[in-house]
Amino acid sequence: MSAVRQFKRAQNGAIIDNLAAKYGLTHEEAEDTVQTAVPVLTRAVQANIQSKQGLEELLRALASGHHAKYFEDATTLGDPATVSDGEAILRHMLGSDRQARALQTQTQYATGIGGDILEQILPQLASILMGMIFKNGGPEIGRQFGRDTISRVPDIDGFPRMPDTSGGTSYRRDDVAPPKWDQPAPYGEIAKEVEKRGRAPGGFSGGIRDAIGRSLGGRGGGILGWVVKFIVLRYGWRIFRAVIAMFLGRR
Repeated sequence: MSAVRQFKRAQNGAIIDNLAAKYGLTHEEAEDTVQTAVPVLTRAVQANIQSKQGLEELLRALASGHHAKYFEDATTLGDPATVSDGEAILRHMLGSDRQARALQTQTQYATGIGGDILEQILPQLASILMGMIFKNGGPEIGRQFGRDTISRVPDIDGFPRMPDTSGGTSYRRDDVAPPKWDQPAPYGEIAKEVEKRGRAPGGFSGGIRDAIGRSLGGRGGGILGWVVKFIVLRYGWRIFRAVIAMFLGRR
């Protein structure tokens, strides 16, 4: 399922109608705004997490758990706190206020909606996207974390345990089924693991990146897929920023 389709499930599937009603838009205008902005934000998130620092920062931000309300609760739409939080998220996703303005220009051109309205809407789309990652990523990231840690950290709540059949005191991954994860992922603990293990392709961090990618509508591709994504998303996003900067500089 694409990121846009998943995004449209926000607020009990009523996010498009809620945006239209809140900001005096037609259904088509609200949908066009989502169709234009969400893919850009999704690519920005995927590009950011290709670096160790970016992945850690996202996981630590998700650890608070407060983004879920933006995805679930329609009453947060239009709230000044939602807009303020979204502005910070938008800057972080895109890298600067200038890139945020570039997205606004692109969306305004595609939809015909006034800039003053988009200044309110775009930050909230970023907030809702973070809530979507939190909600969708929980099971995916939690399962990945569970597969990796079950043989190393036997005292984490929620993981099935079985003694090493060789007579030792450790716990073996192959003695148990992959855990079913039905609770919020321990994002803070996962961020600590990423910090400890570095940024090698594949492995633990690569698995977490794949899980986040799947939560955004993508598919995991193993080590080769991770390398390709790293090149395309990390450096492709820099090229995109350079083009936008050139465009703005000539205006």
